[in-house]
Amino acid sequence: MKRIILAALFLAATIAHAQERDLSGKIAFVRFTTVQESTPGAGSERPVRDALLRLTQMGTANAFFALTDKNGIVVVPLEAGTWCVQPYSLDGHPAKLSLRTMQSSHRCFTATPGILIEYGVTLALDARLSGSIPGLGGD
Repeated sequence: MKRIILAALFLAATIAHAQERDLSGKIAFVRFTTVQESTPGAGSERPVRDALLRLTQMGTANAFFALTDKNGIVVVPLEAGTWCVQPYSLDGHPAKLSLRTMQSSHRCFTATPGILIEYGVTLALDARLSGSIPGLGGD
């Protein structure tokens, strides 16, 4: 019985310590701009609204999603390290990337503490995003 109580106390102390971890000096900021390719000679790329960006930290199990705004932009605070990005539509289907963005050197970046970096994600010209954000209460 004593072992169970000691194990429970140890587990509670470990969880409490993990929840109170000091992140000062470890947070970086990334401004993602998500655009779609334009037809050759047509001019500028267009912003992609409501794209899910799945961010995965290399060498860890850390992963989460961010959602771009109407201008295709989202600013995300991240723990410092190397991260990779994969865009999805709101229904969870992977978004088709431009040929350049498909290269691994254009899908991963290093986040440095105390610095805001700009990172671009470019979808292919024929990429189609589907799905919508559900209403409150699942409506």
